[in-house]
Formats: sequence, C-alpha cells, structure tokens
Amino acid sequence: MCSNKDSSEIRSEFSNNDEDDDYMSATFVDESLNKNSTLKWSHKQKRDHQIYKRKLQTDPKSKQNIREMENELREEGLSKPIEANNKGFLLLQKMMSKSSNISATTTVKNEISQTTTDSDKLENLINNRKPIPIDLKEGRLGLGNSRVTSKRLKSDKLDKEAIEKRLYQSEVEFQEHRRKSVKISLDRKDFFTCQRVCSNLDLNNNIESPVQEWYWPLSVIEANVKKNELDNADDVRIDATNSNNETVSEDEEKDMEEINFSDRLYELNNYLRSKYYYCIWCGVKYESCVDISSNCPGESRDDHD
Repeated sequence: MCSNKDSSEIRSEFSNNDEDDDYMSATFVDESLNKNSTLKWSHKQKRDHQIYKRKLQTDPKSKQNIREMENELREEGLSKPIEANNKGFLLLQKMMSKSSNISATTTVKNEISQTTTDSDKLENLINNRKPIPIDLKEGRLGLGNSRVTSKRLKSDKLDKEAIEKRLYQSEVEFQEHRRKSVKISLDRKDFFTCQRVCSNLDLNNNIESPVQEWYWPLSVIEANVKKNELDNADDVRIDATNSNNETVSEDEEKDMEEINFSDRLYELNNYLRSKYYYCIWCGVKYESCVDISSNCPGESRDDHD
C-alpha cells in the first residue's frame, strides 16, 4: 500500500509540474526572438544619428546654442548654494573645527550642533553662504597672461597720458615763450621809436640834453656833443638824422639784452604823451591833454590793434 501510494504521489507531482510554464519551451524562445530590442540601432538609425551630430558640429547657430546652454547650466549650478545634507560640506565643517583655533572651533561646533539638532537651521545657515565665484578661462592664452596683458595695457595707457601731457605742456610753454618773444620784440621796436621821437621833439623845443640819458638814441647824443664842437650845425644835424638808421654795435647789443624795454617804454611813452601830447602808434601830435584823451584809443599797442 505504501509503495502504491508513493507512486501515485509521484505521478500527481509530475502532473502538477506539467501545468507550470516551461521557460525553455519554444513559446518563450519565439517571443524573445520576435521582440525588437530598443537598445539596438539599425544601420539607418546609426547613420541618421551621425549625420545629425555632424550637422550640430558644423552649424554655427547650433554651436552658439550649445554654448548658451552650457553657460546657463553653469551659471545655474554656480548660483545655487550648497545643499544642507551635503556630506562633503559636513565633513569640511568637522575638519575646520579640528584645525582652526579655539574661538573658531567653538563657533563651528556651535553651528554644527545647531544644524544637527535642527535641520531648518542648517539649511538657513548654508543658504546664507553664497557660492564661491569662479572665473572660468575661455580664451586660448596661458594662465596669468590676462594679468600681464592688463598690466601692460595700463602701463601703455599711463605712458600715453604722460606723453600727451608733456606734449601739451611743451606746446603751452612754446606758445608762451613765443608770445613773450614777440612782446619783447615789439616793446623794443616801440622803445626805439619813442627815443627818436623824443630826441626830435626835444631838439625842436631847444632842449640840448635828454631828461634821462636813455630817452634819446645814443647816436643822437653823440651827434649833439659833436655839434657843440663843430661850427657847421646843419651838417651835424644831417649826420645825426642819418645816424639813426645805423646798426647797433655788438657791445651795445649786449647791453641792450639786459634792458627791460617794457618798463622803459612805459615811462618814455608817458613822457611824450604828457609833455608833447604825442602818440607813437597814432603818429599824431595832439593839441592838448583833452584832445589826446578823447581821440587816442589808449596808451598801449594793444589798444590800437
């Protein structure tokens, strides 16, 4: 009975096993072969993908879009504060607490104790800490070259400004020097004119010697001395008149370089205007003080320009 019973149980087990699915049967094998895998690409799909990649690489607009996307993603990532549950940041805090001084250690430990006890406080603490700004190098120049270039440009700018300043100063100084030279030349010319006019007017009014020695030309003074020694006064007068146009000797030229013609011109011109009512720039001898004051433009060359 026992053997029969065992054989019946064995047959029932085999019958139950037949009812289960056989994964090695042809049904499952055919289904796996019929299904198209999504991981495998056909030759056409591979070719289309390669063509698309080449198009993106050669198209400048796509390059620009890719750069813009990269920049946006980079800025977005750099602008985000570090997360509260970042293990690296927590580890860094622990390292800082061990390596820093006592006061800093106490501060960091207090912050860590607060963050461990309260997750909201930790998140607020980290959010308040802004990300470190990163200066990304986009050019092809070497490291540190931008600093050297900016320093060189700054130096060139300073040199250019210094050169322009020197040129401007040189131009201003040149114009000032030229203006002074022209003024000295005109004052000298007007002074010699006043000397000749003064000598003629004084001699016509029977004045034998000038009020000041330099009121008359030196040649006129010498001629006046000779006139007293010679009998022919008319010939001496002619010689004195002609001698006004003679050139000045080198010794006289050296002495004249030390003369302040502007001051002497001012004094001699006042003498002619007050005594003879004569203006060298108008070339007119007025009748009276009222006449010269009302009809003469002024007492200097600038007033007559």
